[in-house]
Order: sequence, then structure tokens, then C-alpha cells
Amino acid sequence: MGDQGEWQVRPSEARASGPAQTGDAGAEASTLANVHAGENARITRILFGALRSLCDDLGLRENQCFRCRAATPTMLVLEAEDGNIVSLARDWARFIRVEAAPEPSSPA
Repeated sequence: MGDQGEWQVRPSEARASGPAQTGDAGAEASTLANVHAGENARITRILFGALRSLCDDLGLRENQCFRCRAATPTMLVLEAEDGNIVSLARDWARFIRVEAAPEPSSPA
């Protein structure tokens, strides 16, 4: 069976590193881990119950818009529309689906 100490990926199983395609033609599914500093996004789905509880404790919810204030290889700093600032590990962010959001409107 070959060397069991290494994982091998066949070319037919390899995927591009970009956002995965969803069932909707032309639509893309992206995760919070792919968001860069300065970008605005809206959380569309938090994939697991335990993560949903963590996000709820942090003040992050589905359908909420935010701006990524800073991004490192391991952490994200997010600012919600209400001004709440949250730090989240990218490992968790991989399981939060997002879509691009417009620039928040300035108070008049």
C-alpha cells in the first residue's frame, strides 16, 4: 500500500487554493480566513454549534457586517458596525462563511 507515514494527493483530488464554488452558478463561498485588512464583509454562516457559541460570546453573529482592521497569518482583528472590536484566530475563521459587504455609511 505504500508509505503510510505520508499523505498523498492525487492530481484529480487537488483543489485550487481560492474560494470554493457553491451550487449557484457564478457564486463563490469564501471564509473569514480569506479576508484581508481593510476589507468589509458580512457573515453568512457560522458552520458549527461550538463555534457559533464562541462567536456569540465575542459578539459576532450571522448577517452581521464588519471591517477587518488587521490581519496576520494567525489572527484577525474585526470591527463590527457597532464599534465592537474582536480578535479571532484564523483557525476558527476558516469555518465562518462570509460575502463581500459595501462600505458602511457614515453617520450624518
